Amino acid sequence: IYSAKIIKRLRQAAATAGIPFQEDVFRTWTDAAAISASGAGIPCGGVYMPRRCSHAPVEVADIGDIARAAELVCEFLRQTRPEDVADMAAFL
Repeated sequence: IYSAKIIKRLRQAAATAGIPFQEDVFRTWTDAAAISASGAGIPCGGVYMPRRCSHAPVEVADIGDIARAAELVCEFLRQTRPEDVADMAAFL
């Protein structure tokens, strides 16, 4: 569902910054997945954190996992050049 190029770039960002990561163990459907699949599609990728009691009033997560997810997104953005954003084909 998600852009293979964005997934590759997320993996590269994690490797560059030394951020440990784990691939999804099963397909995750989110609003981003629907956007990715609609019409011509908008390139999307997902960054998820392990947690318990998902969608309950109180979810439990490790604060370190949350911080590393934020670091990963920041590193991904640092590695994304302005011309990549202007040329969406870079993400398709």
